[in-house]
Amino acid sequence: KLERFCTALANPDRRVRQRGLQGLLELCQSDEVHTENVTEVFDYIYLHILKCYVDKYESCRAAAASVVSEVLEKLPENEFFLAYIIPAIARRIGQKEQVEESEELRLQLLEQLTGIVVKYSAVNPVFSGNDPLLKSYNDIMDILVKTLTDPYPNILRQSCTLIGEFSVATPSFHYRAEVLTNPLLAILKHRHSPIRTAAVEALGIVALHITTNSECVLKIVVELSRHLMDDSVNVRRECGRVGCRLLVELRDRYGMFDRLLPLVFGCLSDENPEVVKEITRLWEKCGQQYYVENEKELMKIAVVDYAPENYLEEWRRPTLGCRSIAQRSFKMLNIILHEMEDWKEDVRLHATLLLAQVILHAEGAILAYLTDIYPVLAKTCMDGDRWVAAEAVRVAKLLGNLVEYDDWKERVMEFLEKWPNLGHLKCFIAMFVGAGSTKWQDMEKISRLLVPLAANLDTNFQSHLLMITEMLVEAQQDHGKGSQEIERNLYEILVTILALNEDNSLHERVTSSLENLAQSSSSVNDLHGKHLESVVKSIQDLDSTNSERAEPILHLHGLLFHCGFHIQPFSALQEAVEIVMELGAPEAKIKILCGVSAALLKWRETIHTSLEGRIALLRGFLDTNIIPAIVWKAGFNAESIRAMCTTVVASAAQGAPEESFVIIPDIAEYLIPLLDDDLVVIRKFAIAALVASGPLPFEQLRLLAFGLLARLDDPSGEIRCAAGSALTKLKLKAGSDPALSEAWRKIIKEIFHKIVLHFDDPD
Repeated sequence: KLERFCTALANPDRRVRQRGLQGLLELCQSDEVHTENVTEVFDYIYLHILKCYVDKYESCRAAAASVVSEVLEKLPENEFFLAYIIPAIARRIGQKEQVEESEELRLQLLEQLTGIVVKYSAVNPVFSGNDPLLKSYNDIMDILVKTLTDPYPNILRQSCTLIGEFSVATPSFHYRAEVLTNPLLAILKHRHSPIRTAAVEALGIVALHITTNSECVLKIVVELSRHLMDDSVNVRRECGRVGCRLLVELRDRYGMFDRLLPLVFGCLSDENPEVVKEITRLWEKCGQQYYVENEKELMKIAVVDYAPENYLEEWRRPTLGCRSIAQRSFKMLNIILHEMEDWKEDVRLHATLLLAQVILHAEGAILAYLTDIYPVLAKTCMDGDRWVAAEAVRVAKLLGNLVEYDDWKERVMEFLEKWPNLGHLKCFIAMFVGAGSTKWQDMEKISRLLVPLAANLDTNFQSHLLMITEMLVEAQQDHGKGSQEIERNLYEILVTILALNEDNSLHERVTSSLENLAQSSSSVNDLHGKHLESVVKSIQDLDSTNSERAEPILHLHGLLFHCGFHIQPFSALQEAVEIVMELGAPEAKIKILCGVSAALLKWRETIHTSLEGRIALLRGFLDTNIIPAIVWKAGFNAESIRAMCTTVVASAAQGAPEESFVIIPDIAEYLIPLLDDDLVVIRKFAIAALVASGPLPFEQLRLLAFGLLARLDDPSGEIRCAAGSALTKLKLKAGSDPALSEAWRKIIKEIFHKIVLHFDDPD
C-alpha cells in the first residue's frame, strides 16, 4: 500500500498525486499506523512526501504538510528526521525571497515547525539534557527572520509564539537572538493590537537572551516604553509584564533599572484597574527579590522605615524593596522631565504620571532633585490640557506630602517669588496642601509672600490665590490669631482680588473670607478702616499716564467701588484720586470717577463721625477733585469727564443727603450752568444734585428757577419731568431782605403761570 502511494506521488498527473497524498493522510490517521510502526512508515515515505513540499500545485503542498504533521504526532522523539523536515520547511518559508506564495500554507508550515520545536524541546527528559534542535538552529532562526516580515497577520502572531517556544526548547537560543530584534520592533507598529501584544512579549524574551549587546537590549526597552501609551489595554499590560520579568531575570538588570522602571511605573498609573492590579502584584515580587538579594543592607533601613506624616489616603505606600529599586534609578528623571515638556499632550500626561510614581517610591530622597523637578512641574501645572494640569497638581500635592515641609519651603517660596505665574502658584498651593501641620508656623511669611501676587488681572490666577488665602483665613483663628501683620496681609490680598476681579465671579468667596477674617474685629467695615490705607498706598505708578485698563487704575477703582470711603484711609484715597485727576488719561479719570460715585452712594454706611466732620471731608474732596472738572471746557474728553463729575455730585446728594444739604448751596454756582449743557445726562444729574440743596440766596435761586423753567421745554421727557419736580422744592435762604422775599414771590407766580402752559405736554 505504501509503495502504491509513493508511486502515485511521483506521477506527473496532479490528480493522481493528490489522491496518493489523500490516501497517505487517511492511512496515517487510521489505526494501521501507530507508535510501534510509525517510524518504519515514515522512513519509507518521508523522501517522497518532502519532495511534494515543492510541488507546483498548492493543494498537493498543503496535503503533504498535513501528512507530515499527522506522522509527527505519532512519531517518537527521534531527531533523525529533523535534519530533513526543518530544511524542507526552511526552503519554503525561510529564504530571503518569498518562495511559498500561499499565505495559508506558510502559516501551516510555521505551525508545523512550532509543533516540532515543542516536541523536540531540550527540557524533554527523553533527550537527557541534550539539544536536539541545535543542528537546525540556523534554519529555524532564518525562518523566524523571514516570517516576522510576512504581511499576513496570523503568520506574524504565530512567529511570535514560535519565538516563545523556541526560547524554552533550546538553551542555544541566545546565539542569534539579536537578529530578531529589528523585525520584532517593526511589528510594534502593526495596526492590529493582538499582533503588537505578541510582539511585545516576544521582544521581552529576546531581550532576556541577548548576552553580548546591551545597546540592543536598551533599544528594545526604549521602544517598549513608547507603547505604554498604546490604545490597547493588552499591549500596555504586556509592556508592564515584560518590564517586571526583565527586572527579575535580566542578567544586567541592576544597570538597567532606570530604563526598566518606566515600563512598570507606566502600568502602575494605567487607567485600567485590572492592569494596575496585576502589575502591582508583579512589581511587589520584584521588590521582594531585590530585598532578598540586598537583605543585609535593607534590614537596617527597615528598622527606622516610617511612613511620612499624614500619608495621603489616595496613595498606597510601596514596599521597602520597591522603593529601594526606585531610589537607585534617578537617572530616569531627566528623561521624564524632558518628556513633560513635549509638544504632544499624551506624552506630557504619561510623563507626569511617571513622575508621580518616581516621587511615590523615592519619598524624601527626591529632595536632592527638587531644584530640577519643581520648575518643570510648575510649568505643567498650567498646561493647556486640563488632564495634564490636574495630574501635575496631584503630583505636587504628593511631593509636598512626602518631602518634609521644612526641607522644601525655602526653595519653593523662592521660586514663587521670582516667577509669580499661575503654574508656580498652583504648584505651591498643592505642595502646601499636602504638607504636614508644621506649615502653619509660617503663616506670616506665606501671607507676606502672597501680597505682591494679588495684583494680577487673570481670573484663574486670582481664583487660585483666593484658594490658598481662604485656607490661611480659616487657619488664622487657630494659628495666627492676634497677629496684626497676618490680618493685614490677608486683608490686602482679599481686597486686591476683589478690586481686580472684573467679572465679579469671585465676589461671594472674597466677601465670605472677609467676614471670616473680621471675626476678630467687629465688622468688615472695621477691617477696611484699619487696613485699607496701606492697600491704597501700595498701589504703584498712579502718577503715570495710565489708561482705563492699567492695573493701578483698575485697582483703585475696585477699592473705591467695593470698599468705599472710610475715616482712616480717607486722606490716602483722596490723594490717590487727586493724582489720577491731575495726571491720568481721560479714560482713567472716568474710570476712577465711576468708583468714586459708587463709594459716595455708600457714604452713610462707611463714614462714622460727626456731621461737621463728614461735611468737612466731603467738601474737601469735592472742592479738590470734582468742582474743577465741572467747569465747562471744550472737547469730547472734557465733556465726558464733566458728565462723570456731575454724576459724582448727584451720588453725593443721594448717599450723603445731610452733608449735601449744606454743601450744594456753596457749589450751586458751578452746577446751575450745567442745566444748559448739551449732554442730556449732565442736565439730568445737575438737576438731581441741585434738588438736594438747602435754601439758596436770592440770586442763585433766581438763576436756578429760570434755568429749571427753561428745562420744561427740554427735548427729553425725562429732563422735563425732573425739572417740573425740582421747581416745587426751591427755597429762599432765611433772613433775606424783605424786598428779595417779595421778588421771590413774584418769581413763584411767574413759575406758576408757566407751569400751567405745560399741561398740554404729551408726557
